[in-house]
Amino acid sequence: MQSMKFIVLFLSLQFCGCLAHHESKISQNLLSDDLKVAKNYSEFLSVIENYELLMRENFKRKQILMVKSSKQESILHRRHDLKIRTEIMKSFSEGFLQKKEKDLLLTKCGDLHKLWQKQRKQIQIKRFQLGLIR
Repeated sequence: MQSMKFIVLFLSLQFCGCLAHHESKISQNLLSDDLKVAKNYSEFLSVIENYELLMRENFKRKQILMVKSSKQESILHRRHDLKIRTEIMKSFSEGFLQKKEKDLLLTKCGDLHKLWQKQRKQIQIKRFQLGLIR
């Protein structure tokens, strides 16, 4: 009986410890490096998808911080689509992308911007609900 209690305690500590130590799968620095070397359609598409995943993960983990402080929001909730658009236009002007590919990628960037706006609206609504307006 004593050993059974020890095993249950040990497993529960292991399980709780694993949940508490959750790391982001995607690093901001890694994505910035990927964006700098992206030249063709598939590379840009991969970068956009990874930024979308990063935005979703960050929003889940840091939403309360962003709600409490508008200064934190500007640091933690940035618009990534702007720098991606710049790099897409640069690659297009250098001839690495065709017009159709550029248009598709810019549409995907528009989706990133819509996600950013949606998350920002959720933050503003939560601030209003908590009485933390500006």
